[in-house]
Amino acid sequence: MARRSKNKICGIFFTLQFILGISNSVLYAQEKGSGKTRIEKVKNSTQKGTNHHFADCIPSFNGNLGEYIENNLHYPVAASMLKAEGEVQIEFVVKKDGKIDSAVVFRSAGNTYLDKEALRLVQGMPPWNPGAQNGERVNVRMNLPITFKL
Repeated sequence: MARRSKNKICGIFFTLQFILGISNSVLYAQEKGSGKTRIEKVKNSTQKGTNHHFADCIPSFNGNLGEYIENNLHYPVAASMLKAEGEVQIEFVVKKDGKIDSAVVFRSAGNTYLDKEALRLVQGMPPWNPGAQNGERVNVRMNLPITFKL
């Protein structure tokens, strides 16, 4: 997807990357990113205060995520002057009430302007449809890669 900004085409790409598997009734979430694969053992419970990497029903954006990003992402002027491009991965928690919390840069694009813009974009998202585990709403940790391309 691309949008025109001051006579330039800015490409914006994003995906939610999760590979899920079940082994001996223990759930594992495998996230792809930064050329490495991170595997974490996830408890199959609904303990209070737990941030799950997997849920029976994963959180979903309320509306069109691509449209939200296209309308709200602003390529930083300083980054465009430096011709900075790259992918920023933002890790965040979708709380039980659907609000975004604990957003951090999981993997940097190597440019602080791009990192800050991706973080601002995610922190300003409207509430999501929350995740659920065993019929109860739970906090779920998500990873959203955002690619900046001039």
